[in-house]
Amino acid sequence: MAGLTVAVVALPLALGFGVSSGLGAASGLATAVVAGALAALFGGSAVQVSGASGAMTVILMPIMSAHGATGVFTVGLLAGLLLLGLALAGAGRHVAMVPAPVVAGFTVGMACVIALQQLPHALGVPAYHSDEVAVIAWHAVAGFLATPHWWALGTTLAVAVVLLAGAALRPAVPFSLVAVAAVTIVADLAGLPLARIGALPAGLPVPSLGFLDLAALPSLLAPAVAVAALAALESLLSATVADGMTGRTRHDPDRELFGQGVANLVAPMFGGMPGTGATVRTAVNVRSGARSRLAALAHALILGALVFTAAGLVARIPLAALAGVLLATAIRMIEVGAVRAMVRSTRADAVVLVLTAVATLTPRHRVGRHPRAGRGRGAGTAGHRRERPLRPGAAPPRPAAAAHRGGARPAGRAHRHLPHGGAAVLRRRPPLPAGGVGGDRRVGGGAAHEPGHHHRRQRRARAG
Repeated sequence: MAGLTVAVVALPLALGFGVSSGLGAASGLATAVVAGALAALFGGSAVQVSGASGAMTVILMPIMSAHGATGVFTVGLLAGLLLLGLALAGAGRHVAMVPAPVVAGFTVGMACVIALQQLPHALGVPAYHSDEVAVIAWHAVAGFLATPHWWALGTTLAVAVVLLAGAALRPAVPFSLVAVAAVTIVADLAGLPLARIGALPAGLPVPSLGFLDLAALPSLLAPAVAVAALAALESLLSATVADGMTGRTRHDPDRELFGQGVANLVAPMFGGMPGTGATVRTAVNVRSGARSRLAALAHALILGALVFTAAGLVARIPLAALAGVLLATAIRMIEVGAVRAMVRSTRADAVVLVLTAVATLTPRHRVGRHPRAGRGRGAGTAGHRRERPLRPGAAPPRPAAAAHRGGARPAGRAHRHLPHGGAAVLRRRPPLPAGGVGGDRRVGGGAAHEPGHHHRRQRRARAG
């Protein structure tokens, strides 16, 4: 029974996080099925439930924007290898030592990112393609003000209110699926103008490594490290929460990292996004009476059966309803009491919490400079002066350094008006005798001399 309850709760979350990541609802379902089953079998917690998560969606947004779906799948595979390495190195006990203000600040930041990311679907406008949620939210609001879509906004708010009120009154009831199913039925019967998920494949794809591009591995290594770190941290924190809820089980951190590594290594082969241990689904699993791995495994199998038998029904779900589910999830992610206690405890904890939250919200720009970056204004100007086109029949210019060594250095700004190889006389200088150092009155003329020697010869010429 616990597995069925978790599957009911996990279905709208898997769909919503898949759509939010940019990979599509099918990717979220594949992660819930494949990663959920493998993490349940090989993980270190008896009651942990794994799948797509809001925090992972936040990390994947810039990767999807910069490298596309193949880049996300490659990052997931690399993250799986890194998690396996951490497990074999016995790093599980150290990963959980991250300070509580850092975890709380990151949770607040990613909750805000998830909420802002839902605005396009909540307002019924096309999503602006960007990895910066502030830009996405701004364009969504501007599009709504230009062309309001009240049915989408009303649907999102209705689903979010039902979930928040239901969680407060009857936490054991899966209001998310109830609300999404009710909205889907009403939208179909009334013909409401709401965007839907769209067609889903009737089953999981054949496992493949066709997305792997060896040439792109160096550029994807840093994102893979970030994904692996998040998967390790979130999974171990979720397992710790589950230990506190049960009071009887104790998870093995290294085995949990191993299970998450196997899950993330295999899920991309089926088109799944990187996954982690999910606190909300794990809590539902414990509250539903789960005592062993069978509940988490049953949840994955039920979702797999749903993919094969009811893909057409799932495709009819309005995106605004999923936005309401994720909006309520983002609100529930923030533990107001814990955040308030940390802010009031010490100034250092408050500063760390706020800085972590702001850093999570800060736009993440791609690494790399424009090909013209680094060229200063002076460099561009100097290059322009040295590279003027030659006059027809003129001799090619000598390098600037050689011209300076040659002796006849132009005075003031006069050299800016002299074409290379020209015969114009330097301004503000009297004529020099033939054969003297300044006898060749072209820029760069004369023979090489010791530094300052040509100036003495010029002074003698003027005195004579």
